[in-house]
Amino acid sequence: MIYLNYAALCPTRPEAIEAVDAAMQEFNRLLYSPPGLQWYAHTIAASRQAIAHFLRFSEPSGIAFVPNASLAAHLLLSLTAWEPGDVVLSTTHENPSIVRELNAVVRDGVQIVLLDPVSPDDMIEQFDRVLATRPVKAVLLSHVSHVDGRIFPIAEIGAIAAHRQAFLFIDGAQAAGQIPVDLEDQIFDAYFFPGHKWCRGPLGTGALAIHPRMWARHPALLAHVRRTFPAARFEIGTHHIGLIAGLAAACKVSRPHEQDNAESFARRQAIATTLAATPAFQPSSWSGPHVPGIVTCRYQKSADQEPLSRFLYSRQAIVVKEFEEYPLPLCPAIRVSWLPETSPGDCHRLIEGVRDYLAHSPSRGENHEEKR
Repeated sequence: MIYLNYAALCPTRPEAIEAVDAAMQEFNRLLYSPPGLQWYAHTIAASRQAIAHFLRFSEPSGIAFVPNASLAAHLLLSLTAWEPGDVVLSTTHENPSIVRELNAVVRDGVQIVLLDPVSPDDMIEQFDRVLATRPVKAVLLSHVSHVDGRIFPIAEIGAIAAHRQAFLFIDGAQAAGQIPVDLEDQIFDAYFFPGHKWCRGPLGTGALAIHPRMWARHPALLAHVRRTFPAARFEIGTHHIGLIAGLAAACKVSRPHEQDNAESFARRQAIATTLAATPAFQPSSWSGPHVPGIVTCRYQKSADQEPLSRFLYSRQAIVVKEFEEYPLPLCPAIRVSWLPETSPGDCHRLIEGVRDYLAHSPSRGENHEEKR
């Protein structure tokens, strides 16, 4: 099998697996004895520190452990004091699990506004206009689009949101571990990511960074919470100490390297150029920066033709992501994603598979648009 869908799920790093096993062995030996409680507290604190360092965030006490990004979004939205008529501002490029959380607050009389910008400047202009004219209480958007890897201008959006007194919640699922994340000078209220994507931690892990300004603007969140670890307000139940240790271990070795990114960018350029040269394919229209490990192309197909992703897997066991239903202007499209260590041969096989697909199409890859 040739796996080119790492934006959905990455293999867990060996360092993370070893850390999980070691932590569970120690936990089972000590349990909740006095030495066990001391070890447990130390491991949790050290893990908060490791994740804060990974995000370049100077407040380890503001790191909360969550099992995934969806729950982080759920907690942030459900703990916000909504009033009828409030607006949540987002984009058409959010993950379906995040969109479900956004839709859940509609029952409170909240309105959802989704924008579809084509460039960083266009995005800044659209967000500024909506924030200036609508009662936006919160902005929730991705740092990097899971659809096509476009990098959103979160620094500029953060400044606008702060000026308009709106919360800014950032989904870092496609950023953390793939590109450097630096929250030190970023204006935000919350930044969250799952462990199982680009930082390659264990499944069932994730982290949520809460900026001190969130507590200042929402003091009710601190009720009945120890001030030494205020982010615990967002933690539910007992921690799985092994998984947390595994996430921390993955974060310690997951800072993206310039050489790896350069090689991935070169691979991205080669794949995008090859697909764009094919009449049936149209690359992403975003004119701004992209991450190195994702490329997405819209393609044309006849009504009776099977989706490209299904063809690639059935013929050559190549796994890619297909977008069939959203976002509508892009569909149908395939997303290809890879790691720095992905073999160039795997990418060549992908191109061969695409050419084979076009060769099997009724009109050999031409004029499909007229038949849709």
